[in-house]
Amino acid sequence: KLEIMKSRIARKETWEPIVFTGGKIDIEADRVIIKHDEKPEADIIMKLKSRGFRWSRNQGCWVRKHTARAIIDAKEICGVV
Repeated sequence: KLEIMKSRIARKETWEPIVFTGGKIDIEADRVIIKHDEKPEADIIMKLKSRGFRWSRNQGCWVRKHTARAIIDAKEICGVV
């Protein structure tokens, strides 16, 4: 677990937000966040939910715990891959 935590910290320190058409993917507070400029279509929302992302009213974006898989999923859903 310690090695995983170290790799997440290193990734966050060198992380550059990924901008895609209609929003961006970022890392904040040990969470992968996806911010959309406008509400995404229903199929995108279903993909987000099925991959473990949850809507955060406080932050106004989709969030999931920061893991390597979460970043891969976010990229796939947002069409960045």
